[in-house]
Amino acid sequence: MNEALRVLTRRLERGAPPSEQALGALLSAIDFALPSDYLEFIRESDGAEGWVGEAYLAIWPLHEVVETHRDRSLPVYGPRVVYFAGNGGLELYAFDASAEMTTIVEVPRDSIDQEDARPCGTSFEELLRFIRDRAAAEEAEDSDALDESYRDVVLEWTFPNGPNSRPIGFFRKRDS
Repeated sequence: MNEALRVLTRRLERGAPPSEQALGALLSAIDFALPSDYLEFIRESDGAEGWVGEAYLAIWPLHEVVETHRDRSLPVYGPRVVYFAGNGGLELYAFDASAEMTTIVEVPRDSIDQEDARPCGTSFEELLRFIRDRAAAEEAEDSDALDESYRDVVLEWTFPNGPNSRPIGFFRKRDS
């Protein structure tokens, strides 16, 4: 596995390597090529979960990828869409081979509308960078919003039962 992929996945708890049978089942269930770096990753780890930057990611074991694709147990907006991961919340990640080049897309869990799919890249590494960078940007936005909303607020402490009692903190509007 290349060094960039190793660094991006260092905080993921990995499964054992898959059997050749499990890998063969995935490759025979689909009619398009998967990104080579994804194949490289799953040859070492049949599923993984944990943190990519500040974002949670669960990469499904191969049998779940095959079962989900075969049974169509999730909403799908096209026949050449194969789900393989999720963020533990409302988004799933899928390989979308409906165009000439296979892309990796983020799709709301309950959507079947192709317009809801957000392209994340054409390689597994690009997906991981997308997830990491978006989480960092969202965290920065949240921090800026928090800073802005508390600009006119002061934290004060009071000791309701005397100086040796447990303090209670509260916010109040800053005096102008």
